[in-house]
Parts: sequence; C-alpha cells; structure tokens
Amino acid sequence: MGALRAEDPVGQAIAAVCAGVVLVAVISVTVASWRRGPALVHA
Repeated sequence: MGALRAEDPVGQAIAAVCAGVVLVAVISVTVASWRRGPALVHA
C-alpha cells in the first residue's frame, strides 16, 4: 500500500474498494459464525 500516492484518486478508489470488500467479508464471516453457534468463533 506504500506505493499508492495520497494525491492519486484512482489509487484511493482502489484502496477504498479493497477495504470495503474486506470489511464485508469479515462481517459476513462473523454473522455466519453467530448463526451457526458460538463454538465456531473459538475454533
């Protein structure tokens, strides 16, 4: 991520999209773990 320049709007957009995808993935896994049971959280 160090190669991205702060003044590069394309780089910022790509970074934002990547961050959003990661955030959605984490939330999805967390919700799935809650629905299946708390045992998977510690696994």
